[in-house]
Amino acid sequence: RLLPDKGADTLVATFKRIDPSGASLVIAGDGPALAELREIAGRDPRIHFLGATEHADVLALFGSADIMA
Repeated sequence: RLLPDKGADTLVATFKRIDPSGASLVIAGDGPALAELREIAGRDPRIHFLGATEHADVLALFGSADIMA
């Protein structure tokens, strides 16, 4: 669940400032902070929002991630 107090806004803003080769940021979930996160991300093509995600799909995302926050 994307809530303002979880700090995802800091994650998105920081990711936008770095330039890791080939890196992408995938955010799964829905919640009150989603609109703000999309606004912070702007049109950065490296940031992807999946919206509400089934538990099995979340587990697959965990398995494919290099870093989780």
